[in-house]
Amino acid sequence: VGRERPSITHVVGHRWRFARVTTPLDEACLLDEEGGLGACGDWCGGDRVEAAWCSGRALAVRLLARGAAETTGSSS
Repeated sequence: VGRERPSITHVVGHRWRFARVTTPLDEACLLDEEGGLGACGDWCGGDRVEAAWCSGRALAVRLLARGAAETTGSSS
């Protein structure tokens, strides 16, 4: 964009030390179909950041499918 980038003045690395779930849920995510409330995270199906990402993606897929079903008038 024609501008010089400012020099970096501060950098911090942070590790989430509590991300080790001892007993993960056997489901990728939770969704209350009637209320439209969902929950996801690393505690769903794993104990690492990858599990949190997969859980969030699974919830997004379910919510999008729910929205598509509402739009077309069909139920799942």
